[in-house]
Amino acid sequence: MGPYDEGEIDTLVDFEHEKKKSGTQNDSIRYFCFCLILVPYITLLMVCELKNFFRPFTNWTLMISTLNLVYFIFLKTEKKTIHCLYSVSFIANFIVMVVYWSMLHWELMKEVGDNKGKVVHLCLVHTLPGIATYINAYISNVRLKQSFWKVITAICLIYCTFAYVYWT
Repeated sequence: MGPYDEGEIDTLVDFEHEKKKSGTQNDSIRYFCFCLILVPYITLLMVCELKNFFRPFTNWTLMISTLNLVYFIFLKTEKKTIHCLYSVSFIANFIVMVVYWSMLHWELMKEVGDNKGKVVHLCLVHTLPGIATYINAYISNVRLKQSFWKVITAICLIYCTFAYVYWT
């Protein structure tokens, strides 16, 4: 049966409502969000080393947010995948933005010093994916499912395991 009850996915992800309201306008907004989310990839390629790309949770969130928008734009028939990506992206971006801006920003600014490219990249990668995700959430008729906290906890454990193995 999986994580969804029979017929539940249609109440959690409702594109019919969106089509009636302003479907093409929402797609235009999603394309704009997709362009926003590409900016951190560009700055990453310009100023950072790719060998460390998978280390920070921020980049995992960036990839999940990108996939989320790709599914919303091109693969609307995959409602279960859309809902799962939406849920994880929504929560992961919240975590990234709160943790980075409240605890890590000033320390990382000291660490990168006068490297303006890295300063810009850090600000963009910790802001634009969240903005794009929350704009998409605002225009979408998708609801979070309470029991998905288990999935989010599992993803956090997977990342923690990865981080522990990578950094030790």
